[in-house]
Amino acid sequence: MQLDAIDEVDECGDFPDEKLILSDVKKPAIFKHKATVDVFQAKQEIEIAREEWDQLGTDNYANPVAQIQTPLISCSEVVNYFRQKDMNQYLKCIKPVKQRKGFEVLKHWLTGPPKLNRNLIAERDLFFAIALCPFDTSDEIHIRVLQTLYKTLTDTDKDCPRYGKHWEELGFQGVDPGTDLRGVGFLGLIHLLSLILNPTTADLAKEISLLSKHERQNFPFCTMGINITRIVVETMREEALNRECNKTMDIFEVTNSFYAGIFLRLFIIWREQKKTIMDSGYVIKDLTNTAKKNSSVIFKELFLYAKA
Repeated sequence: MQLDAIDEVDECGDFPDEKLILSDVKKPAIFKHKATVDVFQAKQEIEIAREEWDQLGTDNYANPVAQIQTPLISCSEVVNYFRQKDMNQYLKCIKPVKQRKGFEVLKHWLTGPPKLNRNLIAERDLFFAIALCPFDTSDEIHIRVLQTLYKTLTDTDKDCPRYGKHWEELGFQGVDPGTDLRGVGFLGLIHLLSLILNPTTADLAKEISLLSKHERQNFPFCTMGINITRIVVETMREEALNRECNKTMDIFEVTNSFYAGIFLRLFIIWREQKKTIMDSGYVIKDLTNTAKKNSSVIFKELFLYAKA
């Protein structure tokens, strides 16, 4: 684990005498009951303190504060956080509906999906705004989401460092998960969180994670999940999920379920057809086409999985 450099000030340099005499005027309060300070002993105590500080990164018991663990967070808590957060800088940049021209406009009007219920417009716009929101290390909620992902996927109750190879082991591309979110923003982490915490799909998430570590069929689990989030965003922009959203009147419930359904379909294809990372481009393209043109199949497969 790398730590930011800390400037050290040598408060106990070389002195000509073994004892340092402090005047009553300059004497710190901690020494007000003593006339002298044993410099040799002070140096020893500072050295011991430095050794204890160096061990804080690995020995949590050295300091009770280090034992405090980041609390887990639910998917609904995260969404509610964004509902209350000022998202104007992202809302003004969203493109919630695909721009169509010419005959495509007429075709969409005649045979396309129904319009989204006007009461869902604000939630739809928030969905797209979150997809533009980058990871913020200074945001407590963002950190809690990362820690929840790590603890749940590794079955541990201990926090992990913000950066490190442990994220690669979970299936991110590098030591910083935040850099993997280009194109889908924080929405990519919300979808992963919903998959692993939802009781209906928690076991599925474990099976997918296990398959992703297969000797021959391995693939980067979290990175694949981010690609699936991109498919969900594109499908929402095509308005292909309007009917389901109008039925449930819940944008995030529908998109989270759709995400899980696509991941389920990928899992079945990958496992049954013995796919490898070399096939990932073709698989993702096939999933994208199915999602946009036949989204009902995705929901039906997830329903049958949950019912089994």
